[in-house]
Amino acid sequence: MSWQGNSAALITKNPNKLAGIDYSMQQNIYPVLHDALSWVACAVRNTVPAGDSTLVIAEVIEAGIQAEGNSLTMNEAGFRHAG
Repeated sequence: MSWQGNSAALITKNPNKLAGIDYSMQQNIYPVLHDALSWVACAVRNTVPAGDSTLVIAEVIEAGIQAEGNSLTMNEAGFRHAG
């Protein structure tokens, strides 16, 4: 699956967003995508209704770098707005 396809899968309302994406569970709590250059784990501290969305306020609790490379931007993934 392409990064564009992966990106689209992650923002849908599909309950199984990681179907077809290689990942492993870190500390049996959160998934880390195998093809990701880096990852960030956050603890949700608050949520705020924001129109038809929810604003999530979180604290970074852990992060890691898996590989060197160029990051994927929303524009390169084919999106104009990620919200």
